[in-house]
Amino acid sequence: MNFFFLSDDKFAQIFAVALESLYTQQVNTKDLRVFLIENKLSDDSKNKLNSLAGKHGRKIEYIPMPDIKAWIGKALYIPRMLNMVDFARLFAADLLPEDIDKVIQLDCDLVIRHPIDELWNLELGNDYCRMINEGHSAKMREVLNIPKEGMYYNSGVVLINLKKWRDDNIGQKCIDYLKMMHGYVPVNAQGVMNAVMDGGIGLLPLKYNVYSLMYSFTHKEFMQLRCPTCYYGESEYNEALADPYIVHFMTCFYLDARPWMRGCLHPLTKDYLYYKSLTPWANEPLWEPVSKKIRQLYCAFCHAIPKSWAIKFSSFIYVVLIPARHKYMEKKFAKADIKKA
Repeated sequence: MNFFFLSDDKFAQIFAVALESLYTQQVNTKDLRVFLIENKLSDDSKNKLNSLAGKHGRKIEYIPMPDIKAWIGKALYIPRMLNMVDFARLFAADLLPEDIDKVIQLDCDLVIRHPIDELWNLELGNDYCRMINEGHSAKMREVLNIPKEGMYYNSGVVLINLKKWRDDNIGQKCIDYLKMMHGYVPVNAQGVMNAVMDGGIGLLPLKYNVYSLMYSFTHKEFMQLRCPTCYYGESEYNEALADPYIVHFMTCFYLDARPWMRGCLHPLTKDYLYYKSLTPWANEPLWEPVSKKIRQLYCAFCHAIPKSWAIKFSSFIYVVLIPARHKYMEKKFAKADIKKA
């Protein structure tokens, strides 16, 4: 089994928790390789991570992040909560060893709760990859300049067909798309993957990437909130929530803090803290919440009003305001490119 993660030094301890959960759940997997595409990871963090891996009789293979800006040839929009390493996933076929034809990409902000051999053994066929459907309205596809019909996928857990990526030169296609979008892509690398591989993405069972928003809303409420063109059925939604194989601690307006922060209300925070207690960062204090004041106020406002009102209000933001902001930003970056030319 092959895995790769992406991290900078700030997120090293969060990566360590995900890695500890992976090693624990895959204890019976003899051939397991873990690659970390890292952005300026400190020697201290590497020593701690190597100690963690050594405890399990494993090792981490480090890959320094390349100069992605130079590869693309233009500046990219990077939100405050991300950095350039997020885009490195687009070049997995170029960065990982050529003898690897298949890999699972995992975000750092997750915990693996069961062995995932079945995920690894899923057929890819002629698909570029498999991801879960995150459940957005058609507007999120429209702002990526792809047909409205279809799913919008989440890149937190991705089963990747590296051979097909190499055969079809996906890295270069991502560069071409980023240039076409003038350096601004909604949801960054995830948006690029949705656009460049549109029509070639297979669906993962929801249990392999159960994200924070789901813990706040029933299936019916979720459908009212996000208005997705298509999504998982209620039965699969509830089963995934009841016993997720991978829990993904994404940001969420209704559960604002995350498990490595004080005040996190996520019901599976205990899972994160358990695995943290097994890492070299066990005694590190929890972070203070880092959300902007306006986001904190929005979260408090949604909890203060009736939930049905919060759903209607937030649905307007998801379906109308966020796509409109993306369109505005796309035009802004396009104009900036024209001026430079």
